[in-house]
Amino acid sequence: MREQRISAPLAGPTREAVVRHFQNVCEILDTAVSLSCFLLAENGEWDQLVSKTVSSDDYLFAESFRNDYLAVSILSKADFLPTSFNRREAAKKKFWEAEKVCGETNVRLGQFMDGICLPLSRSVLVTLNRAQQWIARVLGKVPSMDFPGGRFGPGSTSVVKGRYTLTDKYDRLVEMTPRLYPYWRDVCGPEWASCVTDVRLRASNRVTFVSKNAKTDRVIAIEPHLNVYAQLGVSEIIRSRLRRVGIDLSSLADVNRMLVANAFDWRLATIDLSSASDTVARKLVELLLPEDWYDLLDRIRSPYGELDGLEFRYEKFSSMGNGTTFELETLIFTALALATGSDPAMTSVFGDDIIVEACRADSLLEVLSFCGFEVNTKKTFLAGSFYESCGQDYFVHTNVRPFFWKTLDVSLHFKVINDISRYAHRSAYRDHYRDARFLPAWLRAFKSLPPRLRDCRVPVSVGDSGVIIDASESNLRPAKNGWFGYTVRCLKISPSMRLVDSCLGSYLASLDGYHTQGDDGRETGYHPIRGSEGARVATQFAFGRWVGLGAWM
Repeated sequence: MREQRISAPLAGPTREAVVRHFQNVCEILDTAVSLSCFLLAENGEWDQLVSKTVSSDDYLFAESFRNDYLAVSILSKADFLPTSFNRREAAKKKFWEAEKVCGETNVRLGQFMDGICLPLSRSVLVTLNRAQQWIARVLGKVPSMDFPGGRFGPGSTSVVKGRYTLTDKYDRLVEMTPRLYPYWRDVCGPEWASCVTDVRLRASNRVTFVSKNAKTDRVIAIEPHLNVYAQLGVSEIIRSRLRRVGIDLSSLADVNRMLVANAFDWRLATIDLSSASDTVARKLVELLLPEDWYDLLDRIRSPYGELDGLEFRYEKFSSMGNGTTFELETLIFTALALATGSDPAMTSVFGDDIIVEACRADSLLEVLSFCGFEVNTKKTFLAGSFYESCGQDYFVHTNVRPFFWKTLDVSLHFKVINDISRYAHRSAYRDHYRDARFLPAWLRAFKSLPPRLRDCRVPVSVGDSGVIIDASESNLRPAKNGWFGYTVRCLKISPSMRLVDSCLGSYLASLDGYHTQGDDGRETGYHPIRGSEGARVATQFAFGRWVGLGAWM
């Protein structure tokens, strides 16, 4: 790929510009709800704007619901609006509430396991027993602590934070929880273990926050260094065991989207849980998993957390940041859903996005309640015309998924334009066309592009790296040197590269299957620096037919 670097840094659109584009869309939608959203933005009533919602129960037709749903959604997750919400405090409050719920669940399930109390319904007891058997059958034999496949993810650990490269994680210092310490050499493997010169114990992970939406932050936890490595290794094993029974987490989101598109005809229910990951209690995992698997997962997790200088014992089993959390909750919710008797062909779980047969939904909700989970009634649909899961929203058979403008990064220049274009394409009454009502908003957004980005014109396959355009309006160039395809100019966001002086980290990373060559074609030994992402315009090669969104009509 040939790249042309730009001398001045590229910046995202201003807040004022994005709000103007939002108001342009609201004017075109021309409904009572969109008008109210326009006026709220005009008068700076940001709290009311991001809190405004609509209910599908109030609509008879998909088009009217889709337009109002869009108006209240576009800026609902925007982190750049000057709202009065204390997002950090809201996240902390929700975090401690989840801990309280998990504490109550641990008491209830502990008494249940000791035979002191029983569920109110016999069906709950039967469902839990079936779920236990299914999980034991799926997980099979527990791996030893010298399992292959330990790895690091892209995030920070207790040792490596800030601007770093992957190879910095294979340093001579490792930190871990006390329960993992007896096995640290097995987890590291002989090559890495022989290079480690400093081993430290850390009792807790560190709770921190990242942006979620306009009203609250998301709570995550930074795990001890070696715990992360072990957790991600075990998560791969759980994924492989799920694949044996036909549950492939790499494509399961697509299964959910297919099912939700047909939920009305196939009589399905879509269930969403409030703070699902934060309310998987310790005793629930101990109840449902085989003893040896529970012991393994308990050994590699952080039993304590640290928030605002306060160290506390977790009532939940694993926090967001633990490498096994997603796989574990998928395993548990799938087991509970199938244990209710829901048809496996009509049942799919991706994280906490649950789809089951509607006739089994009440049974599932009953057992979920006993296990300490709270249903998010605003996003749970057991009947009616509207269903949602994994980023797909359907009103009967019509896709009514809105778009969101969240962060003022460089790619938002193109996302604003393309979101308007894609929505116009879905709103058109004929295939391969775009609804001309949205053309004025599209033109205003296009004219607001910085001049040096206006020649970034791309097909649908390239996405929001340029303005999605039809081939007749593009500036594509045939590929050279005998290649079949074409080249386009587009926005490329990538980190800076650093030449790693020591080969130790590169060697250890390569043993875990990580490539040490930069994506800009430099020699081996260059590594991307996390947190150094920058934007530039590049010439990119693409295969296949150019697909646009059609003419305005």
